[in-house]
Amino acid sequence: MAEETGGTPAVEAGTTAATTEAAAPATEAKAAPTEATEGNPDEQKAAAPATKTGDAEPAEKPGVWPEDWRQRTAKGDEKRLKRLERYASPEALADALIAAQDKIASGQLKTALKADATPEELKAWRAENGIPDTPQGYDLSMPNGLVFGENDKPFVDDFLKVAHESNYKPEEVKSALAWYFNKQEEGKAAQLQKIAERVKETEDVLREEYGSDYRKNITIANNFVASAPPEVQRELTQAFLPDGTLLGDSPNFARWVVSLGREMNPIGSVVPGSGTNAVQAVESEMAEIRKLMGDTNSEYWKGPKAAKMQDRYLELQRAMEKGKGR
Repeated sequence: MAEETGGTPAVEAGTTAATTEAAAPATEAKAAPTEATEGNPDEQKAAAPATKTGDAEPAEKPGVWPEDWRQRTAKGDEKRLKRLERYASPEALADALIAAQDKIASGQLKTALKADATPEELKAWRAENGIPDTPQGYDLSMPNGLVFGENDKPFVDDFLKVAHESNYKPEEVKSALAWYFNKQEEGKAAQLQKIAERVKETEDVLREEYGSDYRKNITIANNFVASAPPEVQRELTQAFLPDGTLLGDSPNFARWVVSLGREMNPIGSVVPGSGTNAVQAVESEMAEIRKLMGDTNSEYWKGPKAAKMQDRYLELQRAMEKGKGR
């Protein structure tokens, strides 16, 4: 044991400086600036105490949505994800939701009809959507003054029946009918234009072909058609060719009817328009020409009309002989 000196205990032998340091209270190490580090930012930064663990800056800043917000919201549902992809941001999604809710609250969005709706439920749903109880309940006051005629009634009634069974709304019925009948009118106008063009083309062809006999031949054709029974006349005059033009406006049909008229009614063909008095008309014209034939100074023998009058007499004579042969 060491000697006691002045009442102060001596440190036991073998105690190290480290032991002394361990017994001292711990303090944060803080390097004091030296002349070498003063004024040097990089060295001052290196000498600064380290940041405590757990104080790292947050990965997501408040108010900023993560890029995978759609995937998080979809929760693995691919169909839901595709619907979310329609929106550019969560704010846009929220706007769409609020707009839809406003429409529902205002009555703009109606409930869908149940697949197994009872007659009572169907009636209530139709009333909610403005659909009448019967097909005849639809309002047919059409836009632009469109009025349905008696010939249109079978079609309209049949359409209304189908529309009602399919729960068409009144505005849908009006829209469909207006479209259909407008298209019908457009088609009629186009057809009439095509018929007018065909009539002109046929007339040009036959005028060039018949020359001065054009009017006479057309009269023969018309007289022949007029000799048919009324129902046959309607069929001939109202029949349409594949290109949408009338049969009577075809040059080929006109040529055929002219030839038939001349063959079936030779007397009428030389005095077209005389009807049942064709024979009397021919006889009267021949008698007038014969009077001129007895005078050698008449226009039958002399002048610019002589040759034409002589040809006309022969034509009338042949027609009478052919008529008698029938």
